[in-house]
Amino acid sequence: MVVHMRTGVALLIAASLVLAGCSSADEDETVTETTATTTVDDIRIASGSFTVGSPAPVLPPSILGVPATTTPPSPFGISDVRIDESGVVFTFFGDGVVNYVGRYVDAAVTYDDNAEVDVPGTSILQIDLISSPSPESGSTARPVILDSIDPGIVSCRTVEPSDGVTQAFIGTSVDRPHFTVTSEQDPPSVRVSVI
Repeated sequence: MVVHMRTGVALLIAASLVLAGCSSADEDETVTETTATTTVDDIRIASGSFTVGSPAPVLPPSILGVPATTTPPSPFGISDVRIDESGVVFTFFGDGVVNYVGRYVDAAVTYDDNAEVDVPGTSILQIDLISSPSPESGSTARPVILDSIDPGIVSCRTVEPSDGVTQAFIGTSVDRPHFTVTSEQDPPSVRVSVI
């Protein structure tokens, strides 16, 4: 066992000497170091949550065979999508909770079937509207195609909700400008503005 250890150590020492002998102090060595940096300007994301109406509380499951009393959820969804002078507005109806996430993407791809959506504009800003309860099929605004005269927003495309997520793709007139996503209560809506 000691012999095998000594042999391994001897091989490592020999390999080190051979490698050291291969480099010469007279030769010029060029070392190129590449580093990638990410700045705050490279990553733009906005997220948040707000309540629409008065959703029924989520109760724990039944305990010891006693069923939990629940109120069936009221219809919930997006009633309107429009572009106005300050951005894209998604208006909601019913009772529920909306979580939203906005970020830039390289391509507008739908979650349900990985289909690519044609979005006119220089950059594509994707807005995911995640709602609870999930909108029932046909209970929300139909997929829309809007073209804009707003200098920051060129177009907006929405797709049918899938598993509680409604995707919207906003085409911008310049490369990945700053944006804000805010919620409003009267009427209950999410506003996306390009700055």
